[in-house]
Amino acid sequence: MHLRLAIASLTVAAALPSAAHAGDPRAEIAFRNIVEAYRNADALVDQMEYVVHMPGAEPHEDGFTIVFGPDDLVGVDYGSLIAVSRDRTMYFAADAPDGPYLQAPHKGTYDAAFQTLLGGATRIPSPPHVFMRENAPQQEILTGFGFGLLGIPEFTGFDEVTRDGRNWIRFEAQSDRGTLEILADPKTHFVHRMSLQALAGGSPDQGKIKAEVQFNPRTETSTNSIRAFTTDGRIRVDSVMDLMNVGPKIGSTAPDLEFERPNGDRFDLSDLSGKVVVIDFWATWCGNCFFSLPDLQKVADWADQQGLDVEFLCVNSREKHETRDERVAAATTWWNSLNLSLPWVIDVDDEASRAFRASSFPALIVIDHEGVITYAHSGYDANLRDHLKDELTKLHQAH
Repeated sequence: MHLRLAIASLTVAAALPSAAHAGDPRAEIAFRNIVEAYRNADALVDQMEYVVHMPGAEPHEDGFTIVFGPDDLVGVDYGSLIAVSRDRTMYFAADAPDGPYLQAPHKGTYDAAFQTLLGGATRIPSPPHVFMRENAPQQEILTGFGFGLLGIPEFTGFDEVTRDGRNWIRFEAQSDRGTLEILADPKTHFVHRMSLQALAGGSPDQGKIKAEVQFNPRTETSTNSIRAFTTDGRIRVDSVMDLMNVGPKIGSTAPDLEFERPNGDRFDLSDLSGKVVVIDFWATWCGNCFFSLPDLQKVADWADQQGLDVEFLCVNSREKHETRDERVAAATTWWNSLNLSLPWVIDVDDEASRAFRASSFPALIVIDHEGVITYAHSGYDANLRDHLKDELTKLHQAH
């Protein structure tokens, strides 16, 4: 059974103050109603849909479904992949009934168990629901609502508003990275809307990321991909790369591919033979690339200071523009917004991303002096910078 906290039932007055100052206990008391609603629901299905606006990029729409209960079941359906925690076991699997799956004991919180299962190969943020379900500290819950983009925000206000003919309890929170607004139903205390603004890359010079999120919470126990999940007929695999069928095989020889510079000049990957090469696939629609590429720039600066013979190649791939000129213009605007000095090239016909099985961006690959792939990583990880430095140092010392 999921944990329940034996505390007195909290109520929010019908006429809330027009604003509450940062740290106002009234906002925190009101927010406890929200947390308790998610903790005490015997079963819940919430369809979460969002639109993200990145500087210099087209709006990106996506969504996933969060499922609670009955009993200790917690899961997230990301579309092609599902994460399920049940009976103190964590699973991550392809959504197809006969798809592969990962499995590990569920130790600690849902988010900690999920990230451990991913093994550092990528990082997929957990929705705020799971933090509320487990009665996490308020700061962790607000960080979850901000999907990590805001750091640790604090309440700056709350009131009662009417929008689109409905009454809402509105919470405001902010940090030095941006602002967050949450709208909850005053009767059910479930969250229905959320919006945030965050500094892209954590710097005012890089513009702002904006997101609008719609929730559709329903207390129901209907059968879905999470509740019907079973390992019967599935094959257990050992890594996220195997699960997603992405990423190159470590120890294999890198394919020789042709790239195109923004000015139209073309060159082959084999032109860099004899050097360590770091390839990073990115796209203007990739939100995490806003964070990974500035980190990669810092690694490149470090490698230069250390005197390491490393070539960095940032490959723009899988764009949706109709013409090359439109693609180059959009990618150039996006790239310049990050103030990077790294070289970037175009993946002609997306051949390179297919050859390296880079279907999830950002995707980073390291090739040694002999042309052998020694390291690969998909997604954004704040610790990747250190991992990459260790890999480049090891290759330098071995040469």
